Amino acid sequence: MLVTFADLQKLTDGCIQTVLRQVDTKALALALKGQPKELIDKVAGNMSKGARETLKEEQEFMGDVSPDRVREA
Repeated sequence: MLVTFADLQKLTDGCIQTVLRQVDTKALALALKGQPKELIDKVAGNMSKGARETLKEEQEFMGDVSPDRVREA
């Protein structure tokens, strides 16, 4: 099932948490690059502290990425 960020904004926190359990952290980190802060905060707010830290580390590790690569994620 393909879930877009537009879809996530319409979901309840419980539903977002269910979706996040199915998503690879590296793919999520890449897909969130360049997204609006509000969206990143909504996603991060539905993650455990450890998962948020891992997400942040993944994003820092990958550095700058091309918009094409982000769209692919």
